[in-house]
Amino acid sequence: MILLAFIPSTKVEQEKIPVYRVVIDPGHGGFFHKDKARHGDKYDSTSGKYLDYFAEGAGYKDIYEHELVYSIALKVMEKLSWCSEDGDFSRFKTLLARFSGKEPQRIYIETMISREHSLSSEQKESEPDPNAPYRLYDYPDPDGKIEPGRISRINAFKPHLVVSLHMAGTAPEDY
Repeated sequence: MILLAFIPSTKVEQEKIPVYRVVIDPGHGGFFHKDKARHGDKYDSTSGKYLDYFAEGAGYKDIYEHELVYSIALKVMEKLSWCSEDGDFSRFKTLLARFSGKEPQRIYIETMISREHSLSSEQKESEPDPNAPYRLYDYPDPDGKIEPGRISRINAFKPHLVVSLHMAGTAPEDY
């Protein structure tokens, strides 16, 4: 009787696929209001006041930055989902081939979007604090408990990359 046994060398390792965390941050989302005391941003816990007005982003006629960058963010999230553990990496490779002549290394990408869709005008008026989910900085809830702003939520995810999407209402003529 012959018994064969394979004892792997310590040099043999399983192929490990790197995992990267990416945050897509579509800019803005809240709304500007003259009442900075209730609807501002950059809350200062020492003074108990907001230091700045909330910046709702650029707009032109009926076109708003916060809506456009959110739709772009959703498209980016879809493409990056192809790199998740259960994603369609071959589809991502096909997309990448349009921009690169090299075969991409297999990676996993975990994604996070920093905010949800913007509120409508009607929703903004009915919400007690419509800027809450869109604030960059930590802020107090109505009971005074400090809630994490977008920067804190992003940092908690421990991303390798943050892509912040913005647009401008004006640009230099040479653009």
